[in-house]
This record gives sequence, structure tokens and C-alpha cells, in this order.
Amino acid sequence: MLTLSMVVGLNLYMIVIMWNNHLKENKLGYWSHWWRAMKLSGALFIHAFLPDVLTDYASKELSDD
Repeated sequence: MLTLSMVVGLNLYMIVIMWNNHLKENKLGYWSHWWRAMKLSGALFIHAFLPDVLTDYASKELSDD
């Protein structure tokens, strides 16, 4: 019988696998990924309130790969 703790454990395991694959595919370490995501989210936050500011920053950053 599958218990709740087993389901939660399997879900966490899958999240860790997907997380590690994402970092490897993008050739980034945890902290460099974190910094890049924070920069992009900050730019998008500003852009949400001021649509004429940082209009293509996120697109250019993501396409530079």
C-alpha cells in the first residue's frame, strides 16, 4: 500500500531530479542560476509597472545563450 509519506518522498525525488537536469542542461551552478533568475524577475517586475522600461531585457538575456 502506498502511504502519504511515500508519495511525498517520490514527488520530492522527482523534483530534485528535474532540478538537477535543468541546471546541467543550462550548464549553470545553483548560485549562478539563482542570480540570473533574480535579475530577470527584477526586470520583469519593473516592466510590469512601467511597460516602456526594460521592454526587451529579458528576451535579450534569454536569447544570449
